[in-house]
Amino acid sequence: MQGEKGDWKKGQSITIRWEELEEIGADGSLRRFYRWVEKGLILIVPQRGPMGLPEQKAYVAIGRHLSKKGVTVPRIVGFDETTGLILVEDLGEESLFELVKRNATSNSRLIRAYYEDAVRTLITLNLDGREGFDPTWCHDTPYYDGHFAAKREALYFSRFFLKRFIGMDVDPGLEDELIGFAHAIDSFPTGFLLHRDFQSRNLFIKDEKVYVIDFQGAMLGPLFYDLAALLHDPYVDLDDALKKDLLELYVNLLRDRGMDRKIMDAELQFKTISLFRLLQVLGAYSFLSIERKRPFFKKFIPVALERLKDLLIDETFLELPRLKHCLSTL
Repeated sequence: MQGEKGDWKKGQSITIRWEELEEIGADGSLRRFYRWVEKGLILIVPQRGPMGLPEQKAYVAIGRHLSKKGVTVPRIVGFDETTGLILVEDLGEESLFELVKRNATSNSRLIRAYYEDAVRTLITLNLDGREGFDPTWCHDTPYYDGHFAAKREALYFSRFFLKRFIGMDVDPGLEDELIGFAHAIDSFPTGFLLHRDFQSRNLFIKDEKVYVIDFQGAMLGPLFYDLAALLHDPYVDLDDALKKDLLELYVNLLRDRGMDRKIMDAELQFKTISLFRLLQVLGAYSFLSIERKRPFFKKFIPVALERLKDLLIDETFLELPRLKHCLSTL
């Protein structure tokens, strides 16, 4: 492996001592992660199969880009383009998820301060991150639009949550309803950089700063998707007042950056995209529970389902009677 920067000079050879590594959890990823305690580094080993190396290359290219744009991400120390091995800075174990879990109230000053920092970081990622972003870096599709929301989120929800997890016979009309509603996203301003999984377990705290991890799936798309992922995150139970304030902070920061015309229908954009984010979450948690035998995710399915039901009460979703009826039967 060749060094990039930091403890090793660029091009300098790095010898990994496997006996000094300890494996750590990987959540839903097929990649493997090892902590190199002595060096303060994490080794990321690619998943097996044809997607392994492209995913690692995406991580390195996008990670370097985000760092240049001012987004706090782990420092990339070394990358081997042949094996796909990556060495990155070890951020420790203090995620926003762990921080909220330890605190009695999610609206404490400490929690609020770090979530506000996360929103400011998100603005940098969404706006500055799009500048100079090369879509060829993406190992998956580079764009989030109505077609993507329909196929990869709505139908994902129908296939894995309703059909596989619940065991429901799904009315084809329900899928048609969701696909039709997804095209509303195509009317939203686009071309912003999305992380696509901007939630508490992917946000770490080190030296009192919020760091972003797991960014290899970044793509271009509309505003508000990452904010929806953060505020509707089933892993944590954020205070409603805090959620409202964070949405207001995000909108105000966008206005400060001259985005007034892009957020004329901010509430509509946020609610619509929140729907598809929650559909994606339910599909993903069901898939991870059933196909990858990861029981950790199963306990968060009821939380995500209740968040979806609560969201659907809003008049924005009058065009989704089949979905409302379907969920009312569960």
